[in-house]
Amino acid sequence: MTTLLCDSDIFAFKLAAKNQTTTSFGTWAVELDQVVMQMDDYVAGIMETLKADKAIMCLTHDLNFRHAVMPNYKPRDRSARPLLLKPLKEYLATEYPSYIRPELEADDIMGILQTHPHLIDDETIIVSEDKDMRTVPGKLYNPRQHDLGIMDVTDTEAKAFHMWQTICGDTTDGFKGAPKVGKSSIYAQEVLTLDPEDMWDCVLDAYGSVGLGEEEALVNARMAKILTWRNYNFKEKEVLLWTPMELLYPSK
Repeated sequence: MTTLLCDSDIFAFKLAAKNQTTTSFGTWAVELDQVVMQMDDYVAGIMETLKADKAIMCLTHDLNFRHAVMPNYKPRDRSARPLLLKPLKEYLATEYPSYIRPELEADDIMGILQTHPHLIDDETIIVSEDKDMRTVPGKLYNPRQHDLGIMDVTDTEAKAFHMWQTICGDTTDGFKGAPKVGKSSIYAQEVLTLDPEDMWDCVLDAYGSVGLGEEEALVNARMAKILTWRNYNFKEKEVLLWTPMELLYPSK
C-alpha cells in the first residue's frame, strides 16, 4: 500500500491563482464548484501516476512556531492571497483525509508523517514542489520535475541539505543564513560531502568566516529545519526545536 503526503498549500494556491483574473476594474474568480472539480482531477491524476492507494492532504495552520524563533519569518500579506485559496483549503481538509495542527506548516506535517515509525504503516511518498522537502529522508515526488520520477532521499542527504540551507539561507522565508557566504562558497559545497558528525563544524566555520557565532547559526538551522517526528512532543503537542545533536541520530 502507498500513501501520498500532499503539500496541499501549494495545490490550493496554484489552482486558486490559475482560476482568478485581475484587471484595472478588480479581481474575480470562477465558481468554486468548477475549481473543486479541477482539484479532484489533479489529485486523482497524481495518485494514478504514482500508483497510490491513498492521499493525505497536509495543510498549514495560521499559527507557526517559526515566528517565535524569528519574528520576520514569511511576512504575512493576506491581500496577495488568491480569492479561492481559503475555500479550497477548507474543501481539501473536509473532503479528503487531512492533517492540520497548531504551530505546524504543511511541510512539517509531511516530515513528521514520513519519518514516524508507526503513524502510517504504508509506504509514504511526499508530493511537493518545495525544495525544502529534500531535508526530509524518504521518498519524494516533485510534480514540476516529473521527469525525475520518485526520488529516494537518504538520511545523510537530508541532513546535508538542511545544513546547506542553514549556510545559504532562504530569503523567501526571511532567514539569511551566513551573509555573503553563498551557494558557491567552499563551505556550502563542502557540507554536502561530509558525514553527519562533521557537518555542524562546517556550518560554524561558514558563520565564523563572516564574524558570526553559534547562536546565529542555530537560529538559522531551526528556521531551515523541516520537522521530523523527533522534533515533536505528541503528548504535549509541542515543537521540540532542533539541536546539532540530531545530526548523530537517524531521522526515521
